[in-house]
Amino acid sequence: MDEDILELFRVLGAGRLGAKIYCTLLSSGQMTLSRLSEETGIVAPQLYQYLKRLETLGLIEVSRGKPNLYRAVSPDVLEAVYKERLERVGKRALEKLRSMPRRVQADERSYGVFVLRSWRSFRARVLEEIKSANYDILMCGDSAFMKGYWDELEEKEKKGANVYVILYEVPGIPLDEKAVRVSKVRRAVSGDIMAILDSKVALVAQRRIGPRDVPEYGLVVEEPVLVDYLEHEFFHRWLRGEVLRDSPLRLPSVFTVHRLAALE
Repeated sequence: MDEDILELFRVLGAGRLGAKIYCTLLSSGQMTLSRLSEETGIVAPQLYQYLKRLETLGLIEVSRGKPNLYRAVSPDVLEAVYKERLERVGKRALEKLRSMPRRVQADERSYGVFVLRSWRSFRARVLEEIKSANYDILMCGDSAFMKGYWDELEEKEKKGANVYVILYEVPGIPLDEKAVRVSKVRRAVSGDIMAILDSKVALVAQRRIGPRDVPEYGLVVEEPVLVDYLEHEFFHRWLRGEVLRDSPLRLPSVFTVHRLAALE
């Protein structure tokens, strides 16, 4: 059976046999318990238990009679059930995880370079760091990458953070100047995907060569020497870039990137 279908039913708590039963009813139409047992090869007592589970989840409909008839709900209904369950269970689980006490050892340091193998997690990590930044936010990337961050960057700039963005084009991803929402933006020929926040942490991924090209991994850099080096690299790209927006700073302003402060 398709692994994506199996994963969906695992999340719903119906498992492999639940997926098999649902798919059989979906493809063959309504059935009695005995006929369904013949089609699936699942013995009647076990099949009955899974049918009760699927009925409780709202994934099948039952017509009571002698014998009972079972049929699958449509995939659209299954989608609604899946989303509701995922949201409900996810919300409870995340509340518990966020309230979980965290023990910090006396010698624990946040210095180092950490690898993220998920592009989705890397993007979420960038947004998390943007939200926690207070002073300087340096961003470099293509328009598709930046699309998910303009709202938060604009909000941060309104609150007094200094936001600098370098945009570059990727084949198949044109530079979208209309989407720009902050005061300091320049165009560069190329560059890696980068976010540097308050001179404390940098997130870096290899540049993309096309719209479907996704970096295999990203780096979370918390080593001060390396963060400073990446700021230096950003600064030189900034000096060489073509100005797209350059509005005056709102004063007073606090910088952690002293090169940019001197430039302003």
